[in-house]
Amino acid sequence: MTWAYGTFPYNNTYGIKAFNDTEYWRGMHELSREGGIIAKIEECRRQQRKLDQEGYGDQEKVNEACLAALGAGQNVTADLYNQKGRNGWFDISHPAEDPFPAAYPFGFLNQHWVQKALGVPVNHSMVSPAVYDAFTRTGDMAKGGLLEDLAYILDHGVKVALLYGDRDYACNWVQGENSSLKIPWSSQQDFQATGYTPLVVSPVHSGGLTRQYGNLSFTRVYQSGHLVPSYQPEAAYLIFMRALLGKDIATGTVDAADYASTGPSDTWWMRNDILPSPPNECYVLNTGTCTDEQQEWIFDGSAVVENWIVVGRDKSKTISFGQAESQQPLI
Repeated sequence: MTWAYGTFPYNNTYGIKAFNDTEYWRGMHELSREGGIIAKIEECRRQQRKLDQEGYGDQEKVNEACLAALGAGQNVTADLYNQKGRNGWFDISHPAEDPFPAAYPFGFLNQHWVQKALGVPVNHSMVSPAVYDAFTRTGDMAKGGLLEDLAYILDHGVKVALLYGDRDYACNWVQGENSSLKIPWSSQQDFQATGYTPLVVSPVHSGGLTRQYGNLSFTRVYQSGHLVPSYQPEAAYLIFMRALLGKDIATGTVDAADYASTGPSDTWWMRNDILPSPPNECYVLNTGTCTDEQQEWIFDGSAVVENWIVVGRDKSKTISFGQAESQQPLI
């Protein structure tokens, strides 16, 4: 796995500079200094190779080393980037309180009549905090072996199509591209020697740029944040179908087994315009979409909510902190 801490929000194709110079160089120093992030990652993986080759996550010494590596990286990326006033974590062109993609399924799937129709006995949850915490405690994200896993399935005939929205910071395309070039499969050098060609969506529209050799492709998708099918559904669908049918990702007209893309060796020459952000929408089942003021309204009971969306405030319904502790949730 490769690491690109600090680079994407500082140098990207949208001209957005989410970190100032001081923050950027501090991050780069923390990355490479003695005892820094890279050193901690290397120690994590050394302990893993020594004590936990099967990857069960039950060796405390390995978990401690990997959790330390994960924490060091998050101090420079997540903790810094999530400070007030930053751009969106999943879309650098949107504000941090990003309402897109909308979280409407939370409310819809937690209605009794929907659950009854689906035969679902429990409430819907997007993620499991218990599972997330378990992986975090073992420092799972700092451990190695993922690129080797991709190499194994590629060498056994599995198709791998990597697609990254070029507005996503959480899984940014810069790190994705670096990782794709370092997958140690039998055709690694052939893949590295290929170039980028346009992802053809229609005769007059390109949805991105694709590098491909055989069963492995990497696509930088234009004007897309984290959930590519939400931002660019047609491009995502075409990538999926072309990979499924064993065709080249760029055009869908050539058998992938005989295909090697040609063109420039990188995509930095293709710059992007910043499109208008969607208007603010505070969805109470995902308070990350709410401003600090709107969250205060929710907490003090004065928020006016319609279909789980804050549409205003009624000060007459404001409750004190002591009252709030005994109140039932709004939803």
